[in-house]
Amino acid sequence: MSSPAPQSDLPSPDPISPAPISPDNALPEVEPPNALFILQLFVVPGIIVMMIVAVWAAFSWMARGADDPSILVQKIRIPNDATRFQYAKQLADALRNPRHEAFKRNSEAAEALAEFLNEEIDAGSAADKPIAMRVFLCRALGEFQVDEGLDVLLRAATTQRSDAEVAVRQSAIEAIAVRAEYASHGDARQALDHPDLYDTLLTASEDKEDLIRSTTAYAMGYLATDNLLAKLETMVDDPYPDARYNAALSLARNGRTKAIEVLEEMLDVEERAGIDIELEESARDYKRAKIIINALRASRLLAEKNREADLSRLVAALETLIQTNQPRPIIIEATDTLIVLKKRAEPVITP
Repeated sequence: MSSPAPQSDLPSPDPISPAPISPDNALPEVEPPNALFILQLFVVPGIIVMMIVAVWAAFSWMARGADDPSILVQKIRIPNDATRFQYAKQLADALRNPRHEAFKRNSEAAEALAEFLNEEIDAGSAADKPIAMRVFLCRALGEFQVDEGLDVLLRAATTQRSDAEVAVRQSAIEAIAVRAEYASHGDARQALDHPDLYDTLLTASEDKEDLIRSTTAYAMGYLATDNLLAKLETMVDDPYPDARYNAALSLARNGRTKAIEVLEEMLDVEERAGIDIELEESARDYKRAKIIINALRASRLLAEKNREADLSRLVAALETLIQTNQPRPIIIEATDTLIVLKKRAEPVITP
């Protein structure tokens, strides 16, 4: 007797011509959805979407906090040296970003920084980090186009209990100069009419510290009252080169011919007074170029501001400069300046 055929676990193949299916068993029985099905279909994807949104919002907040000056003003007060200086750098970058130009007119932010600077001055530490923070706060306050904070800048400019605070005083005067430059452009929001401002600058112009006199000469040129300009005309004889150079630049900016003799000195490539004060040899070539470029631009300003000035000495100085072995950008700018000065000297022919 033959053995039974082995049973296969695989289903039998469909016939070539399947039998017709009746309407009663054509579709499976419909069942209502259960809770697990609804959870998988709606709730779980919703949670995933919410998590994505939350992560995106967190990164957006972090990015905003890294660039939002109003947040950074608050963060620099965190009592942690590492993070506060990081936030200080970020704030400095934000203030230089044209995207935050409107923030420079934020009076509340200026007041907050001024209050912090006041506290730091009261603390009076001469250690490196507190001094550096006061320097930064002065510079940051200088970027604001409001009157708030000016009184604290004046306090910083006149407070010196140790040699370390000279850097703070210089930064405060630089900040006042920046604000004065903004104001000179006709911004009505910033009048710079503090009652102690002019007396503070006049006193600083006679300070024993060379850097203070030099920075003050620069600031005075933007405020340009009669008494400040008169003082600048005496400062062209200052023994410290940078002080008399800044005095000449400020006078030229205001059309005062008292600047001419010092501008000649600045255009003379053989003159080393302003170069030799640089301790680092590597900085001397840069300083020479900076002196010459500033003198060229001041010469053009003087020609523009004072149509009656005799500029023949500057013309001669420029003709000599062009014959020297200076970098090409300087020679180009000197040539352009010479053209401007000579054209200004031509008589105006009226029909």
